[in-house]
Amino acid sequence: MTDTDRRSFLRGGLIAATGAAAGAAVGVAGGAALVRDDGGRVGASGTSAGDAEASGSGAFGTETVSAGSGRQPGVDTAPGAHAIFRAYNLKDGVSASKIKGWLMLLSDDIARLMSGRPVLADVEPELGADPSSLTVTLGFGPGMVSGLGASVPSWLAPLPKYRIDRLEKRWGQADLVLQITCDDPLTLAHADRVLQRECAPFGEVAWVQEGFRYARGSRPDGTTMRNLFGQVDGTTNPRPGT
Repeated sequence: MTDTDRRSFLRGGLIAATGAAAGAAVGVAGGAALVRDDGGRVGASGTSAGDAEASGSGAFGTETVSAGSGRQPGVDTAPGAHAIFRAYNLKDGVSASKIKGWLMLLSDDIARLMSGRPVLADVEPELGADPSSLTVTLGFGPGMVSGLGASVPSWLAPLPKYRIDRLEKRWGQADLVLQITCDDPLTLAHADRVLQRECAPFGEVAWVQEGFRYARGSRPDGTTMRNLFGQVDGTTNPRPGT
């Protein structure tokens, strides 16, 4: 079966109801020799990402992020300079077997995008050639878990709100959230478009949030951010690798 036939087969939702429910721990394809640095990034040709940048070897933009050991990329990883959070709610009538097929397709696309390889039928493959530390992380809401036929654990529930919160329902709970981070906004936009096309038959966009932080390399990884008013938010985040 060719790649194109296989993809058509999966897209039709005719796959067996087997395999992992989550597209967790997607792999990154090999190529040149890769070396991990402390931030979870790797550089090509036996040079760490930090060394490549410092030496002016031109490797900026070619860095990929390892899938790690059991965790999804983007969880225990130094954050990218740019991010998109896109939330989806399942469309009516999407069965558990179709959800599993959707997740298998997403896993395949994510692995390709993170390694700088074009996804099948990509009309803009040149826009994804420089992965620039791209990561894609999937977050499941109760609707996705129950849609897969599994029991929803008690801890998978909305966070309690503070007394001063004035929460709007339209920005709240969703069935699936994609966290997409990258050091290059063009690569990020391309990955977002590719994954939107993949998700369109199965889910409807509930909300989207975009953000950015210090440019990569301008501050040490783990530096607390300032917002556009110059204020530090006051929180402390765990450092990757601890």
